[in-house]
Amino acid sequence: MLMVLILIIPANLTAQVMIRSMQVYEKNGKVTTFNLSNVEKIVFDGPQIGYNDQTVRDADGNVYQVVKIGHQVWMTTNLKTTKYNDGTPIRNVRENDVWGKLTEAAYSWYMNNADNKDVYGAMYNWYAVTSGKLCPQGWHVPANYEFRALIDNLHPNTGDKLKVTGKTFWKKNLETTTNESGFGAMPGGTRQLNGSFQAEGVLGQWWSSAPGSSHSGEGMMIYDNSIRVTVQGIYKVVGASVRCIRD
Repeated sequence: MLMVLILIIPANLTAQVMIRSMQVYEKNGKVTTFNLSNVEKIVFDGPQIGYNDQTVRDADGNVYQVVKIGHQVWMTTNLKTTKYNDGTPIRNVRENDVWGKLTEAAYSWYMNNADNKDVYGAMYNWYAVTSGKLCPQGWHVPANYEFRALIDNLHPNTGDKLKVTGKTFWKKNLETTTNESGFGAMPGGTRQLNGSFQAEGVLGQWWSSAPGSSHSGEGMMIYDNSIRVTVQGIYKVVGASVRCIRD
């Protein structure tokens, strides 16, 4: 999507404050000078740089609301695509014994129940995250420093400001929870090393793009009865949620 940025030079500016000329330097060395006293407006035509879009669509056609938190723009729900942004399908693995031995990209729904798709989104392993194609074009899986910037921006009581309110989803949610950031963190649980599903209603964890170690990546974690938010290691074969951030 392209955006046209228009800079209008008011006619009533005095000569003392108005910039009188502009030079354009071309790659071939040519320099063109414009007398700005004769210019009504300057139009820059290039990629969109604003944050006006209120939704984003993934390769499956799922639509996500977005929210600006500090200088960052986030999806307000977890990613649930079954395809990369180039249309390539991601493998859906249901079997526990297969999941725990994977060294390639895969996803599942919590408890292998597609009804959880719209509640928690999909659970992806590390190999899907490192494809670089999981989020829609113009979006990406956040780096560690982007999670930490989010946490620092909402300090103190970051967990309260990130989590959805009430105890419909978070089992032991604190009464101080507000979701005032609009992030809408959900306790989607985890798919463990042995392929079992655990911690729905208790834990929310989201992959980062940090390389981690030979066995682990890293991600953000939130628990139901705590205001703390941490960034820590997650085994690469574990299934965790993904929340995309705008480039």
